[in-house]
Amino acid sequence: MRSFFYALAPLLMSCLVTDKIELPEEQPFPPSIVSPPDAVGLSLDEIIQLDRDTAPTELAIPVIVRDPNVDQELELRFSLDPSDPRSNFDVITQANNNTIIANGTIERSLTLRIPTSRLALGCRKLELLVSAGFNEFEPRIMGDIDQAVWWVRVVDAANPSVDLGSCN
Repeated sequence: MRSFFYALAPLLMSCLVTDKIELPEEQPFPPSIVSPPDAVGLSLDEIIQLDRDTAPTELAIPVIVRDPNVDQELELRFSLDPSDPRSNFDVITQANNNTIIANGTIERSLTLRIPTSRLALGCRKLELLVSAGFNEFEPRIMGDIDQAVWWVRVVDAANPSVDLGSCN
């Protein structure tokens, strides 16, 4: 008889929770832009060397965008010499119509393709912005943005050197 009582005791002493449990909203994390390990000569920590006489028709820069929000699509903004990014944004070939599709993984790979004819001689600045969404060039959510900058030294046979002091 005692064993029967001990078997029923946990059932009789339990309670039923009827309150709605509020779970915190998923924390949005900003994306992070990095160069893949095999991007030798094209990585973020290098000045890209481009000889217009021997260069292919486009400069292809591989990029990895990391975002722990794996189901969230991201938007990008890319500009060449972004002193006024709104004026030259459309001249750059975009990846996936400015959208980086969610693929269920933290890392998303893409390639930025810049026609070399758009890169004038001298020091050129390429800037990539990535966020969950933009209002023009500002992120919709404050702080939800990452920026990457590449410097490109563009030369040809007649102009074989660039004063890197002119890069600004």
